[in-house]
Amino acid sequence: MIKKFKQYSEQSELSNESIKDKMTPVSEDDIRIKMGEENYHIYKSIKDAKDTIKPPYEIDDDIVRGLTEDFQISTLVVKFWFLKFIIRYDGKIWKYSTEYNNEKIEVEYRTWLEIYHQMISDTNKFFNKEMETIQVEINRYQNKINNMEKDLKKVNSLI
Repeated sequence: MIKKFKQYSEQSELSNESIKDKMTPVSEDDIRIKMGEENYHIYKSIKDAKDTIKPPYEIDDDIVRGLTEDFQISTLVVKFWFLKFIIRYDGKIWKYSTEYNNEKIEVEYRTWLEIYHQMISDTNKFFNKEMETIQVEINRYQNKINNMEKDLKKVNSLI
């Protein structure tokens, strides 16, 4: 019985050690060495960009490709209500695209800051277009309500 317990406790310690190894945080230097300098640059640039995106913008984590030290990072997808921004980085050029009601914008930039300013500009532009569309719908419904009220007055006048 004691032999079995000792054997179990040794196995348990070994398995706990491997779990501890997997849970140990990886340093930036370890990531850099594992990825190589070029891939690490891409990884770090996208990670820094991701960290600067604040609400109400929302990162679609299901579509972030390769945001681990094992893969070259290249794509971020950011959402804001009715807009979707797709941002790609190849280590030199930031490629930006967004689409709203079949109006597509595709631009290349050298810095992340330029991309972020473009996102804000496009958000304002498309928000105003969305508000115009909504206002047309509001007016249409208001006209419908006014016509219904007129017809209801006619019906009530028959009584």
